[in-house]
Amino acid sequence: VFALLQKNRRRTVMHALMALVVLWGALTYLAPGAISQYSDRLDEVGLVDYGRLAVAAQALVEISQKPLLGWGVNHVGEAGLTLLPGTGEPQGVHATILLYWYGAGLLGAMGFLALFAIPVRQMLRVLRKKLSNNSINAVRLGLAVYVSIFIFFNLGPYFYSRFLYMPVFVFAGFAAQIRGPVDVRSV
Repeated sequence: VFALLQKNRRRTVMHALMALVVLWGALTYLAPGAISQYSDRLDEVGLVDYGRLAVAAQALVEISQKPLLGWGVNHVGEAGLTLLPGTGEPQGVHATILLYWYGAGLLGAMGFLALFAIPVRQMLRVLRKKLSNNSINAVRLGLAVYVSIFIFFNLGPYFYSRFLYMPVFVFAGFAAQIRGPVDVRSV
């Protein structure tokens, strides 16, 4: 994402992606055991993890019963608990947005989304200003981190991980402090 935001690096990104595909193919051919854990997971689950979809659907059903206030913050871990065949234990939802909505209601879900949306909007505004390349690159890196962390947060239940929130606040603070060039009026 960071490299794609830099116009002069897009071709390099495409070449790197093609190199990764070639490297993956070479690893598959030369050392099939090295990637067996990934291929085993793909064979076991397929391209779509229906267990996660079922748990998310259960969480949405539960959210629909108390959409505004939620079930209480102390019940966040119970979102979508479903006993899936073959697992032997109940599994909860993996999308953090659904955890917030289940526990804290609509306000909690909006707060979670605002944690990402407001700083991203500020960073996009900063990118329109005429700033030094270092500042622009730092903001671009911040946007890349935000996209990565948002995706990461919604692939697993990371409700209490303060270490994942720290980069969010660092880049949000940086973007909030950047000012554009100062116009000096002659008196």
